Amino acid sequence: MDKRCKKGFTDEEISQVKLIAERTDIHLDEIMKYSLNAICKEEGISPYLKISKAYDIDEAVSFMMMFEQELGSIIKALDEYLLTIQIKDIDSRMLSEDKSRYETVKKRCMPEQAITGAMIEEKMLKFLRNSLKEDMKNAFDEFNAACTQLSDLETPQKPIVLEVPEEKSGLEGKPHETGKKNKKKD
Repeated sequence: MDKRCKKGFTDEEISQVKLIAERTDIHLDEIMKYSLNAICKEEGISPYLKISKAYDIDEAVSFMMMFEQELGSIIKALDEYLLTIQIKDIDSRMLSEDKSRYETVKKRCMPEQAITGAMIEEKMLKFLRNSLKEDMKNAFDEFNAACTQLSDLETPQKPIVLEVPEEKSGLEGKPHETGKKNKKKD
């Protein structure tokens, strides 16, 4: 991270900026992952993939810290950093080196739909929801298949129980546990 960016920021503010940059990176990674899976049948994904390939956490942190006050918030600075990735004739240093040239190129080359951090998060959540729906559908289909297999099985037969003849204890006419003999009364 650029040392001049740290000037005037507390450790907590720096951590917050890093957290936002890392969260955006994670969202971009998830979009990339889902775009490779069969669940991604989405049009318009290529700008997100382009951003994902060019996104640099350290550069994003430096940019956000450098331009937070000028742009009004960390989130607006993140969105401006993302814009520098989307416009091929701009790089993230141009804003600090030549602001008027930056603004001229930005106006001339502004994409029809500039992708923001909020849009990246929204796209990632949409893919996640679709993935969960697909997983639930697959689990439900597997459950139904298992239930069908169970119902197709024959009804089990009643188990055969063998009867064991009672053994004679051989205690007839013998003393009980009390030690007394059974006497017959005549």
